[in-house]
Amino acid sequence: MPEPGPLAAHLHDAIRLNRARRAGYRQRGGLRAEALSRALVGAERALLPLAHRIDREAARVGLDLSAALADMAEAPSAAAPVPDGPHDALEAHVLDSAARFAEVGADAERQSNGEAARLGRWLVRGHRLLVPFARALDRLAAPVHARGVGLFVNDLPPIPTAR
Repeated sequence: MPEPGPLAAHLHDAIRLNRARRAGYRQRGGLRAEALSRALVGAERALLPLAHRIDREAARVGLDLSAALADMAEAPSAAAPVPDGPHDALEAHVLDSAARFAEVGADAERQSNGEAARLGRWLVRGHRLLVPFARALDRLAAPVHARGVGLFVNDLPPIPTAR
């Protein structure tokens, strides 16, 4: 099987990270934390076939997706303190990713004489479609956060900024 492209590799890394943290989240946050972790991993797994397709299309049009992807190794520790207040970690991460893909897509569109435009728009729209799901998970995680468990809050690395 060929090496996964950057988007699929990123999802694989996210799945590994979230699975590795699940037992600790359950221990500290209960069954709700485990169920939410499973929901996130399930969504990431469901997106894998699409990620492989996007990677192939990006390679075809010369769009470097790696410039828009965060390194999952830079995610904070699962035990990092949870800041006070409401948390919209997943929703904000999805919106920030959409903005970063828009930047990368615009650069690729200029470099490819417009050939990458459709894929760039598709990536941004796809992220925007994920916002309600991310918002719902964030809201369901509020009681877990209240217990000091950084589910989602500590699972997301910083989004790369424009270069």
